[in-house]
Amino acid sequence: MTDHNGNDGWQGPQLDFVPINQADSPPESKRRRAYLSCERCRRRKTRCEPTSDRRQPCKRCSTDNQPCEFRASRRTKRKLSLPAETPEPVSRHNHTETDLEIPTSTPLAPRDVPVRPPNKEGHVDDGLVADCSQSPRTPTALDARERLISTHIHNASDALDLLTFAASGNHAYNSPSATPGLQSQASSIAPPTVISDPSLNLDRAWKSFSLIRKGIVSKQEVMDYLGFFFDQLWPLKPVVPSYYRDMSTYGQLVAEEPLLVVCLVTLSSRYFPLPGDHGEIRSERIHWQTWRILQRSLQSVMWGSTTTRSLGAIAAMLLLIDWHVKAINNPTDFTEGEDEAHGYANGDGFKLSPNNTDSLTGQRRYGMVSLMEKLNIVSPAYRSNKMSWSLLSNAIALAHEGCCFQHESLGSRVASSNLDSIKKEWNGLLCVFIYLADEGLATRLGLEPLLPEKSRQVVKDRFATTFAESLLDSHLWEGYFELSIETRKGREFLHSLKARGGSFSDLDLVPHLERLRRALQRWRRQYYHQDDFNSLLNACLLMEFYYISLFCFAPAAQAIQVGSRALPQERLQALSEFEDQATQAGHALLSIVVDFLKPSGLIKYLPVRCWLFIVAASLHLLKATLAQTKNINRAHPNIYLLLRVINAVHSGSPDDSHMAIRYAKFLGIMLQIALPAASGSPDRASGEETREDSDGAELQLKGGFEDAAYACTFNNMAVEGVDDWNAFLDLDLAPDLFMWWESMYS
Repeated sequence: MTDHNGNDGWQGPQLDFVPINQADSPPESKRRRAYLSCERCRRRKTRCEPTSDRRQPCKRCSTDNQPCEFRASRRTKRKLSLPAETPEPVSRHNHTETDLEIPTSTPLAPRDVPVRPPNKEGHVDDGLVADCSQSPRTPTALDARERLISTHIHNASDALDLLTFAASGNHAYNSPSATPGLQSQASSIAPPTVISDPSLNLDRAWKSFSLIRKGIVSKQEVMDYLGFFFDQLWPLKPVVPSYYRDMSTYGQLVAEEPLLVVCLVTLSSRYFPLPGDHGEIRSERIHWQTWRILQRSLQSVMWGSTTTRSLGAIAAMLLLIDWHVKAINNPTDFTEGEDEAHGYANGDGFKLSPNNTDSLTGQRRYGMVSLMEKLNIVSPAYRSNKMSWSLLSNAIALAHEGCCFQHESLGSRVASSNLDSIKKEWNGLLCVFIYLADEGLATRLGLEPLLPEKSRQVVKDRFATTFAESLLDSHLWEGYFELSIETRKGREFLHSLKARGGSFSDLDLVPHLERLRRALQRWRRQYYHQDDFNSLLNACLLMEFYYISLFCFAPAAQAIQVGSRALPQERLQALSEFEDQATQAGHALLSIVVDFLKPSGLIKYLPVRCWLFIVAASLHLLKATLAQTKNINRAHPNIYLLLRVINAVHSGSPDDSHMAIRYAKFLGIMLQIALPAASGSPDRASGEETREDSDGAELQLKGGFEDAAYACTFNNMAVEGVDDWNAFLDLDLAPDLFMWWESMYS
């Protein structure tokens, strides 16, 4: 700097300003940090503390199992790029030094500041970047204008997409319809996505998995749980492609579908104790910890969470319909905050009366279910029905949101990788099992299906013919799908009867029942294989078949009971045959339980629906036996079978909190109520004191009925969770066990 004061002969002192903290500054003018942070701590803006014995890795990176990298110089490199790129810290050469993370499209300097040439390192100045990004002649601007003009807006969602693109400027809008020049430019600038070391990436996926990162489980424990699921539970509901059954693909499943893996660990930890010391206690703790995480994740679906929009999330919901967590047995723990939100409902607002049985629509049905739950007899079962229905509705919503039921576009068929084929297979599996779950739940709960007719037709026309090709027991799954079609026919028939108010006086049921019988017999001839009986999947399929048979033919017994005197003899005889077939179906279903499931030890893996089939068949068989025989005793074959079923259900429970325990106890109570006290007289018990069970165990009949019923008496109830047994007796069930039940659901 030179100072001139008007005197030509004298020149003032020249002042030179030395730049501070620049690349060409002298060493004494450069500021230095007290310590150097690693890249990860610098991005997170946290203090980087070295370990006691070495500088690298730091404490935080070592704790999180993350790579720790140090950089000697600051990252100031910027690229001249027209498409979107990741913002970099920008250094402004002003009097003060400031690090700003702003997009390059934002003006970094006023308009009147002249553009300086590139610096020594060859980087482009900020003003040049700003001017180039704002030029109306850039390809990005031209492409954006073309997109704005050519975009078709069919609904509000399309408008949001267009608004997002317009507001984001030239940042991250990559579409197959983009211009070729822009695509090539973006691909040349974008960082490469080639996986250099797949094993390293899988190792990082394992370490970043939430359950492992939080210390809930180890990698080996997750692999043990996944192995158990694919060996035992997956064959009963293969909603995950068989590709992931290989142990080498577990890491890929963790990386792609972490929510699904959390669900699989939660379910498997209930049924599978870990090997080693205290493995059962360890699995118990893991089950409750993972359930909390799974619960929060699934509840976020209704709030629009992005992480739950995946095929794995849909599969998790379908699995939770058939296998429940332990928390469902504790309502206060299962739905936290329910009492705070709604207050305590004492159930006094809804009383049983004859007027409540003529219609179960609207608030009356809600009130009836609330009263039944308040009795706390089998309240988890009622909660299970409602939870399963909600899970199914959410799964259907996510499937429609993800366009799972839509036909593929032509562009997606041009190039198909291995991963694409797996996703395509997964998509088809989910659509089919949503269809099957919808049919089964609607039949079980007496409701209309949730899946729209258009989507149902897509499943029948496109997925039903190919979904079983990749499954092990393809013929069984084909039979399962065909059985669902017959199930729908039976459900629609019973719904038509229910709409008539239970009056069969002017309706001939025989032709309708005959059509259902022919359809079920045709299915049996085609898909029933006695040789495959020793398969858990086949046992479940047969239980489903017998339940549907019982379900379809049960109205015959009601028609005989209501109009036995007014019906013609031929019709009465035909109805009696259908009634016998329903009883035989219930007997066959229960025989599977005692002859195969209990001896094999596979009964504890049964889905929820199969446990309900057992309860329904037991009550139907007891009802039919009481209706046909006046002087019933414990020596009757049906009563003996029911005793064996009660033992099998109780001993086959996966744990002491499973609903099987309650089912066994209350079935025993029903037997106690139904059988006369004189049936245990000594004159009959002498020749039938013991009977040999099918698996070699002896079932004591003399004085042993209480053992089979597990000492359940009215005055001294030892059933966990039952608050007031007298409330159950107030319903006056003893005079007629089943009339009250049928009046509620007829």
